[in-house]
Amino acid sequence: MSDWLSRLQAKRAIGVIRTPQLSLGKQLALSIASGGMQLIEITWNSDRPAELIAQLRTELPACLIGAGTLLTPEHLHAAIAAGAQFLFTPHTNPAIIEIAVRFV
Repeated sequence: MSDWLSRLQAKRAIGVIRTPQLSLGKQLALSIASGGMQLIEITWNSDRPAELIAQLRTELPACLIGAGTLLTPEHLHAAIAAGAQFLFTPHTNPAIIEIAVRFV
């Protein structure tokens, strides 16, 4: 967790990708990384977000790849299983918070 916070403090930006096509999401992430951003969030309402996160974890080892727009505990579990390194939810859900705390 400290690596994520230190990178966020140093870079001060997260590249957020929300896309209707997996291939476009991958292209966008590669472009973001080539521009120097090291924090990339894939929104869960993108096309096949778990698959994209898993691919990016392999192809962009210098980046931290996370998941956002997580609305349910099931989304959170799937994001963690895909290898998400950070997680965002747009609302407060005690069940999601409990799962996230166990993840840390």
